[in-house]
Amino acid sequence: MAPSRGCFCYEGVSLNNVLYYLLALLILSYFLYHIALGERGAMEFFRIRDMIASKVVELQELSERNSYLEHVICGLRAESLDVEILEEFAKLQLGLINKDEMCFILR
Repeated sequence: MAPSRGCFCYEGVSLNNVLYYLLALLILSYFLYHIALGERGAMEFFRIRDMIASKVVELQELSERNSYLEHVICGLRAESLDVEILEEFAKLQLGLINKDEMCFILR
């Protein structure tokens, strides 16, 4: 059936219904945009998750380094002096070597 003049109606579809559907579509689009790309959306969630994973790896590496340094510090104390740690410290920090050793400096 053809629309009558002066009225926007096609077999039960009125202008009001079209406007309601358009408004619902706009509201839905607004919320979907913010769910996906908003400040607390899915993209931000994945970015923060990846950042946390990299920080956990970094924390593990730093914890291992910290444990090693604690071991070295304990080995350098006067009451428990470890000769191997002292020798390593002298070689690295002071540049001292034994007579039968050769020193190579790589830069």
